[in-house]
Amino acid sequence: MTSWCRLWIYNYGLLVKPLYELLKNSQTQLTWTDEAKRAFKELKLELMRAPALGLPGITKPFWLFSNERQGVALGILAQRLGPYKRAVAYFSKQLDEVSKGWPGCLRAVAAVVLIVQEARKFTLGQKMVVHTSHAVTSVLEQKGGHWLSPSRFLKYQAVLMEQDDIEIVTSAVINPASFLSNKQEMKTAVHDCIETIETVYASRPDLKDEPLEEADHTWYTDGSSFVKNGVRMAGYAVTTTDQVLEAKSLPKGTSAQRAEIVALVRAPELAKGLHVNIWTDSKYAFGVVHAHGAIWKERGLLTAQGKGIKHADIILRLLEAVQLPSAVAIMHCKGHQKGNADREVGDKLADYEARQAAEQGDETLSLIPEKSLPLPESSEYDEKDQKLITDLEAKIGLSGWAVLKDNRIIIPFRLLWALTKTEHDKTHWRTEEKIVARNLFQTVKSVVDRCEACLKNNPKVENRVKFGSIGKGNVPDQNWQIDFSELPRKGGYRYLLVLTDTYSGWPEAFPCRTNKARERFGVPEVTSSDRGPHFVSQAVQQASKFLEINWKLHTAYRPQASGQVEKMKNTIEQNLAWGLDSPVHLFKPGDWVYVKIFQVILLKRNGVALFKFCSQPTLQLSLRSTLRGSTIRELRKHLLDHGNLSLRDQPVLP
Repeated sequence: MTSWCRLWIYNYGLLVKPLYELLKNSQTQLTWTDEAKRAFKELKLELMRAPALGLPGITKPFWLFSNERQGVALGILAQRLGPYKRAVAYFSKQLDEVSKGWPGCLRAVAAVVLIVQEARKFTLGQKMVVHTSHAVTSVLEQKGGHWLSPSRFLKYQAVLMEQDDIEIVTSAVINPASFLSNKQEMKTAVHDCIETIETVYASRPDLKDEPLEEADHTWYTDGSSFVKNGVRMAGYAVTTTDQVLEAKSLPKGTSAQRAEIVALVRAPELAKGLHVNIWTDSKYAFGVVHAHGAIWKERGLLTAQGKGIKHADIILRLLEAVQLPSAVAIMHCKGHQKGNADREVGDKLADYEARQAAEQGDETLSLIPEKSLPLPESSEYDEKDQKLITDLEAKIGLSGWAVLKDNRIIIPFRLLWALTKTEHDKTHWRTEEKIVARNLFQTVKSVVDRCEACLKNNPKVENRVKFGSIGKGNVPDQNWQIDFSELPRKGGYRYLLVLTDTYSGWPEAFPCRTNKARERFGVPEVTSSDRGPHFVSQAVQQASKFLEINWKLHTAYRPQASGQVEKMKNTIEQNLAWGLDSPVHLFKPGDWVYVKIFQVILLKRNGVALFKFCSQPTLQLSLRSTLRGSTIRELRKHLLDHGNLSLRDQPVLP
């Protein structure tokens, strides 16, 4: 509520800042600090005081006095009253988190912009003289590009420079009481904003952004990062206009920003003790060394939001490397320029060498197995090994080992496990092509099955489960496929129950109020469906078990199992959507609801089922009698008493 009176309370933002900090910690239980208590008491006193503000008059010019303290933009809007200036409004507004991390002179620029925007609501285009203790225009023009984003920079320019209703005056007076005094002379600022920013926030005090006149060398740096064959490759280079000083590849996956910073790090490291000019075409690397790096280091390598910065390790190395040359100037130039000046030639050479270094660093390591086996000096074959040598017609060599015609060596069975384990651990490759032994396959398989690396990386080859077959009935009404479809609600009906006889293809479809159904043609022998919740429910499964129905649930990983009923369901839904002449007929409650949408003519492979979908059957089974039936005999007797089904006008068989 006090915010409504902020225009009449001087330094309102500073007064309530401790109270806002109190609410940030907890909004349910407040822990009052001494600072918060003092701020609350002062705020109550300010609310009880009579406002000492005059009414603004748009016919007179305005004076705006701006200041920034503790991240809060403060301002006083005044008009002349006789020999004095009378305040007509007080302004206070918090700077955003990004602006709070800027140097003090840039924070003053942001404060002026915020206060000017608020003051224009009162001035309505009248002339306004803005007094501030900082060189706002010079700071914005010379240092704004290093700290401000392009959109924010354009916004500040539009507010301060592109409108003729304000005049910015730099003054050394920052006390609001002095602003409102009758002293007309205003002293100039006692500090140089540009020099202050360069001294305090640059990586080194004498770092320049313009070329040194008496430099020993002029070097060009560039980094390259690109994707080749699905792999990100990176490299950097430090060159002159005609000579490569250093060009190396970087680890795969290195980003372009990191490659540019690495290149800029290596240049001052190579120029230790020299006077050097260094050019880079990376705005990011240039901003780090001239503006952001020192502030990040002061914050503990954190952003304004408190998060860690990227490439923190290489940025710290850059801040240390800049101190090595005796004198250094780091400049920015546009990349990929077509020109013959030294700047364009040097940048193109650095870019080319960085890309070449990245490509040359693409080395592929290969595992080449040894051709010879680490065999003992003597071989000891037992009787079974001797029989194998005789059967394979191997010859005993000079070293005493039996060798086949294809140069494979027969290994004694007692040495087979140790030799196989040793050779497998080298490259995890097969050794059957080099040796022959009894039970070789079983031994190799046992070694591989116990190898942890092979178990983690080798694909598992398992026998696939064969697809089962969908049962087809031998006679009509023996095997049904069933499924529910959800339709737009109408007349209390929401679901469409679709049943298809797997033998004849006879379709049944009728609306339901819920997804709970009852049999229409009696008790089938087999019913199959998907695993919908209305089919797998305990009540449905127990009822089917009671009625001796073999209910088969299709697997969710094989939707083709319900293909017959799904196809019929989709066909009915499409025809309902097309709005045919014979829509769904809804009868009064208690009667069966039948669908007469279209005619279905099916000719099965055995030529038995040729019929048309027509009127509703006469047989009706009440749900109550089905639930109360105690034995299957009563249910079957009820079915037999009703006799055959009556299909009006249309024969079942041709």
